[in-house]
Amino acid sequence: MFIKILKEFKVKRGYKLLFLLILCLLLTGFLGIIPIKFIEKIVDYSLTLDEDNVSLIYIYGGLYIGFQIMSPLFRGLSKYISNYLQYSYGISIQNKLYNKLLKVDLLQLNSKNSIELTNTLIEDVEYITNKLFLPITKLLLALITFVIGVYYMVSINLTLTLIILPLGLITSISSRIIQKKSIKNIRTKRQISNKLWKSFAEGIRGVMTLRIYDKEQKYMNQIKTNGSEMLNINLKQSKFESLNLFFVSSLFMLTIGVILVVSGLFVVQGLITVGSMTAILMYNHMITDPFMDYLDVQQAYVKLNVSIKRISELFMLKDDMFDSMERLQVDNILVENVCFSYDQICVLKDINIEISKGEKIAIIGETGSGKTTLVNLLSGLYHPNSGQVLYCYNGNCVQGKPKLAYMQQENYLFDRTINDNIKIVNPDLSEKEIKNLIDLCRLTSVNQQLGENTIGENGSKLSGGERKRLSLAQTLANTEASIYIFDELTSSIDQEMASELISRVVNRLDGKICIFIEHNLQYLYLMNYTLQVKNQKIVKS
Repeated sequence: MFIKILKEFKVKRGYKLLFLLILCLLLTGFLGIIPIKFIEKIVDYSLTLDEDNVSLIYIYGGLYIGFQIMSPLFRGLSKYISNYLQYSYGISIQNKLYNKLLKVDLLQLNSKNSIELTNTLIEDVEYITNKLFLPITKLLLALITFVIGVYYMVSINLTLTLIILPLGLITSISSRIIQKKSIKNIRTKRQISNKLWKSFAEGIRGVMTLRIYDKEQKYMNQIKTNGSEMLNINLKQSKFESLNLFFVSSLFMLTIGVILVVSGLFVVQGLITVGSMTAILMYNHMITDPFMDYLDVQQAYVKLNVSIKRISELFMLKDDMFDSMERLQVDNILVENVCFSYDQICVLKDINIEISKGEKIAIIGETGSGKTTLVNLLSGLYHPNSGQVLYCYNGNCVQGKPKLAYMQQENYLFDRTINDNIKIVNPDLSEKEIKNLIDLCRLTSVNQQLGENTIGENGSKLSGGERKRLSLAQTLANTEASIYIFDELTSSIDQEMASELISRVVNRLDGKICIFIEHNLQYLYLMNYTLQVKNQKIVKS
């Protein structure tokens, strides 16, 4: 898993810094363990009561202090490099994930819950950012410490080392058994967390609906239920972790007691010196701590693996097959024998259409008949299950995507000024061109009222009609488009203003392919013809 992340998510100087991190960890472990010999010598020389050994005590004491100072220095450097790497890789994962979502096939993306996607982008990426390298660093340091520690312990007394090792191993196995039971609990916790945050987000967005129908308390009860589930799963996880802590701590103290008794007996028997006993008591953690560090890393790995798995599922989503294609000018659309289904439910069948430059077309039909699906196929946003949609220019079919401007029924508006929302579509527009668009879409007065203030999340400071007209201004800002699509342009707008706006749009886009999805049939006189979607077929009139 770790190596896979290093390969897939590139970071500048990543491998060099990883090598430097390993070097610093080696020095940290080495410098932290060598003082065991200095302690042994200092204690043994002190017990001789020989003044000739005073100079040696000074020397070993100085070396002990020097090494103990250098060890934290390299430990701190290791932590800094580790943090740098994990933050860098975290940002790389986040950027690559968002870039992936921008290219995902729209049908697959629409099948995902936007709140869950946001939660994954924030919660899981943040967890990876904070936890990717620290467990690995801890594990490497534990391994280095263990190897050097065993070497020094064996040099003091092999029998005592063989007593300490099994105790550490028993601690590790006991804790591992408990951790296995917590793996499923951690996954369930993530699922409940998603459910809870989804309830919060929907409750905030739908607060007006809840108030209108006096359902605040009922929704609050749902939040409380989800919160109780989260509390229970947290308590269950806490129980596992507390039980693990109890076993590990108890076994650790048992290990210390055994070492104390056995090493004391060995001193009496003359098998080791008092200095060796002192060093062992102070540094026995070199052998036992790595086992516990490994357990901590295992626990962190379980949580990390859940986050990585959820992110990996998003990377497995299918890309839009035409995403990488160049956007081209087109003057003709050919639809040949197109069929389209949602989850094996047929929406459109055997569709054949030809739309030419300059034509203004209205698509009509009952709600749910497939009007929006049809324009998504015409625009190249969706791809047919069978048949083909061809784009032509100057009589030749072209390989690419059409330059498109699409006013969706519910365009998302960004929390910026009106001018900035228009510039998102076309940043090259001059101030004069933006002013002309604002005037054309009847937004002058609201723009003056807001001034440099933003329009709120998804245009929350605007009325329904103002949001619709700003969406229209965004669409018209794309002056290079070959195809313009307007989904319910006249909805949320009074009849007089709607008539004025649709006439302005038709005149402004003379010579362009314009497709209008409309329920309001009084504007059909402005169209070249209509396409009625009915019973999976298209009727031209």
